[in-house]
Amino acid sequence: GLRKSSRSIAQEIRSKSEMAREIAKAKPPPRRKVNGEPIRALTQAEILAEAAQTEVRNLADLERMLNLEEAMKKKAERVKMNYTGPMLRIRSSGATTTLELR
Repeated sequence: GLRKSSRSIAQEIRSKSEMAREIAKAKPPPRRKVNGEPIRALTQAEILAEAAQTEVRNLADLERMLNLEEAMKKKAERVKMNYTGPMLRIRSSGATTTLELR
């Protein structure tokens, strides 16, 4: 079985959701705007014209996004500097440890 605390929490959640459902049912449904003219279906030519405009807009957005992405890559690009100064190498194998200055 479940613990009493788990059951009580679950019961609280259920009661809150039931109250929310009842409040939503009590509200009147949203009113839709009634236009005087009915919505007419677009002709094939209108659909194609709209698609052409959308394509032009999408290509412009794509180009802008690619330029922005390239600028961000250039900004983030970092040249790694190699250290050329003196270095200390430590090698340890079993009982012997060697230090090497390079």
